[in-house]
Amino acid sequence: RDALMQELVSDLNVDTQAARPCVAFVNGEFWGIYNIRERYDDHYFANHYDIDGDRVTVLEIASGNSTPEVSEGEESDLEYYEEMWNFFNDHSMADESSYQKALEYVDIDNLMDYHIANIYSANTDWPANNNVFWRYRTENGGYDGGAEWYKDGRYRWIIKDMDWGFGLMSDQTNDTLSHALNESSSGRRGNGFTSSQSTLIFRRLLENQGFQAGFINRFCDVMNTNYNAGTVAEAISNWKSEIEPAIDEQANRYPGSVPGRESWEAAVDKMVRFAQERAGSMECYLQQRFSLSNVVDVTLFTDSEAGFIRINDTDITEETKGVSDASSWSGRYFAGTAQRLRAEAKDGHGFVKFVVTDLAEGTTVEYRDPAIEVTLGSAGTKVEAVFE
Repeated sequence: RDALMQELVSDLNVDTQAARPCVAFVNGEFWGIYNIRERYDDHYFANHYDIDGDRVTVLEIASGNSTPEVSEGEESDLEYYEEMWNFFNDHSMADESSYQKALEYVDIDNLMDYHIANIYSANTDWPANNNVFWRYRTENGGYDGGAEWYKDGRYRWIIKDMDWGFGLMSDQTNDTLSHALNESSSGRRGNGFTSSQSTLIFRRLLENQGFQAGFINRFCDVMNTNYNAGTVAEAISNWKSEIEPAIDEQANRYPGSVPGRESWEAAVDKMVRFAQERAGSMECYLQQRFSLSNVVDVTLFTDSEAGFIRINDTDITEETKGVSDASSWSGRYFAGTAQRLRAEAKDGHGFVKFVVTDLAEGTTVEYRDPAIEVTLGSAGTKVEAVFE
């Protein structure tokens, strides 16, 4: 489950561990199925970002603790974390000046994708556990707006240990959004780890209307692409094919982990059902939490040989997960929400216009600007980008 989820988000705004399954033998004796994966440490960030590993700070909230421990770096690095946490604790992000200051502490795009990954996968072994984040220690000790993004001193979260997700501890109906917004307990709660301390930053950010709108749209973006049911089911099938040849030996040696092939097949089928039904559950939880309207289709048409359309921060091209036909693509979003659209012409072509149709009103409007914002109608919206 963990390796599956890391694969699904590997092209999003989060750090992941490259992994592949293997079987181990000791003196010729089968010793089980394992995953070989990268280790999160100062060498990981030094290699991935070509930075000085001695300037990397990695903090982790684990085992239901309210404050993080230093995995990489120095104990003094906790002082900057405490400064950030106290700022969020003492300020409402509904105030725009406070929100702008918050952007100097955390990478917002990263934080969104990180929370969406854990919420979508119904991972309840988090955020008061397996909550890991890192930053580059700048010369001034804080935020450096003139540095490259990965050296600017802001905190960024990384994907770790999501084995409780995808139906292991709960099914596709689990309201992990409420779990991620818990503010009434600390440490372990029910069948998962959550605490008011570990959810504070996310809760505070959602007080800001701009962040909230961006989070809702981003959740829809990734459910339409990376977490598209077909995309996830295909990834599950690929991992199944990798592991399947060794399942019988695994069951014989470790029946406590895999009682037998039949039970393993049932567990895989449970993950596929999760993939097929999770988006519907999440749409309901988003709708309830944020008082949203109904879900509608946004259909994008274009000549994919001449250009493509970007919706919010997602390029609708056939290189994007979940997109099989970039010339005619449909995604699910909430009526009444504003979607950012941008037309990108390919070499040798030029943008002409957008043609936007509100399917409820039956009205069509043309735009000559390649970057527009469209508020979705109650019956959905059709958008055509015309190139020459």
